[in-house]
Amino acid sequence: MFASLLENIAKQMRNDDCSMTDEEMEELYQQCMALTHGMVTKQEACDNVLHISRATFDRYVRNGKLPKGKSRMGSHELYWSKEELNKFKREQNE
Repeated sequence: MFASLLENIAKQMRNDDCSMTDEEMEELYQQCMALTHGMVTKQEACDNVLHISRATFDRYVRNGKLPKGKSRMGSHELYWSKEELNKFKREQNE
């Protein structure tokens, strides 16, 4: 279902008939990149992976306990690897 949705959007874009705004296309791009590369935003990492506050997350990054986020082309937001975050979570629970 998701694949057909993306195919339809791509077809519309090729035909210059896409009703999506630039902001909507950017959001779709960011979501696809995050899904395909197992990356999450800071907010997603805090809420869904580590279950900590953003301040605690920032402190862990500042102290080197968590890696610095990676940027994505066309975005000012940073992303973290779910794999690295899960590894950190396992180590904290040991």
